Amino acid sequence: MHKHLPTGILIALVTGAALIGLGGQAAARAVQSHAPLVGSSAKGQARFRFDGQEPSTTTVSVENGPQNAIVSVSLEGTVIGSIPLDGSGNGATMIGGIPAPVTGEHVTVTAPTGGVVVSGTFK
Repeated sequence: MHKHLPTGILIALVTGAALIGLGGQAAARAVQSHAPLVGSSAKGQARFRFDGQEPSTTTVSVENGPQNAIVSVSLEGTVIGSIPLDGSGNGATMIGGIPAPVTGEHVTVTAPTGGVVVSGTFK
């Protein structure tokens, strides 16, 4: 005589096993990196995060930049976004969907005049 598990328990066991397997895959694909950003009077940071979910996100922040300006964010010379800075020269933006920056790739934040506000390298 064969005993069968109730359908609900069987589904829970199969789903749990599948989720445990996916959790390992997602963790294996998680990527994070950061770049401290420095300038003559400003500072900031860039953080990249991809946790296996689309899209990836890169957060870039600036402190003590040009007041009330919109600055451009570039990765390896390609503009990937902009940051509106407030009256104190502070601001941040989240940019989605860019490929993971490689260690050593350069981030630059430039003022509307073209001058470098802050820059740094992903570690």
